[in-house]
Amino acid sequence: MKKILVIEDEHDIRDSIQEIVEMAGYEAVPAKDGAAGLMELMHHPYDLIICDIMMPEMDGFSLLATLKKDPAFVTPFIFLTAKVQANDLRTGMNLGADDYLHKPFKSKDLLAAIETRLAKQEKLNQLQAQKAAMLEKTIELMVGHEFKTPMNGIINFNALIAENASSLNNEKLQTLCSYLQISADRLLATYDKINMYYSLQKAVHVSELENDLKPDPHHIIDAIKSVMHKQGRINDLEFHQPSPPIFFSKLIHVAAKELTENACKFSEKGTPIAVCISAENRGYTISIANQTMHTTADTLNKYRLFEQHQRDIAEQQGLGIGLAISKLIAGIHKGNLEFSEQILANTVRSIHATLYLPIQKLKTKYNSENPWFY
Repeated sequence: MKKILVIEDEHDIRDSIQEIVEMAGYEAVPAKDGAAGLMELMHHPYDLIICDIMMPEMDGFSLLATLKKDPAFVTPFIFLTAKVQANDLRTGMNLGADDYLHKPFKSKDLLAAIETRLAKQEKLNQLQAQKAAMLEKTIELMVGHEFKTPMNGIINFNALIAENASSLNNEKLQTLCSYLQISADRLLATYDKINMYYSLQKAVHVSELENDLKPDPHHIIDAIKSVMHKQGRINDLEFHQPSPPIFFSKLIHVAAKELTENACKFSEKGTPIAVCISAENRGYTISIANQTMHTTADTLNKYRLFEQHQRDIAEQQGLGIGLAISKLIAGIHKGNLEFSEQILANTVRSIHATLYLPIQKLKTKYNSENPWFY
């Protein structure tokens, strides 16, 4: 049985609504004003709220504004009002009200509004359930796919050490232990990526990512250099950025690192990884280019998780998650991620990953030295 909260300060109207709602087969709970309604909502979940506007203690507008501070609040909200001014209607709709009923109203109009809003919410719940199920399946597949190689490495190197413990000298033992550590680090990094992918996918509201959207006080080149050092490719890095430098959000740093890592994996050591940050009239672009014979821009633009490219499996693990994370981050910033290419010679291509960030997301100056952040 659907549960409906009826918030109305006039006793007769409140009782009348409660009776109509209960006769239609719903459970109705009364509250005498906004404060009482808020207290009720703090302790019990409801499927729909019917609320008057003009009330003592807390009016309907204030109640809805308070409820909407919680990004997870999605309960259908119907206002009852004797006020018909356009400004009042606009205020309620801007706050997120789902419907308005003008006093006096007919019981059939009240029930029609209730049924419409509950049906709409049911469809939204079903879509959310489907999305959650798909996300759960995605994570399940991702775990099996991405954990396989580093886990096999740990198992195999551990077995080698156990089986040959008596014959291994210190040098060989240290070598196997270092391989074991590499696999363990890779496993941990994969876990971190899966956790980030899940967090980005399930975020209901941008405010849930507030900390990650704050500007990182470090230059983005430092994040890119950390990847190049780890890949043993620091001498291959070519970097260009405008002056003064731009300070990007923490999530943009993550995307830049993932794209740099992918560029390294798709190219040979000794070939350049060119990173260019440019400012345009309508936004900023971060371009990361590498030379490769192993993939095409079209393949990367169409890339979906778990689809393996024609490369050595050991070198590919983690690519799917990194690319998926980068695309999600671009979307969160109202931008996009696209790949383009230029044929250099025979089968050698120059692949450009371009992360575009629109100008409307620019903030104010980060500090007195005049660098801007995104």
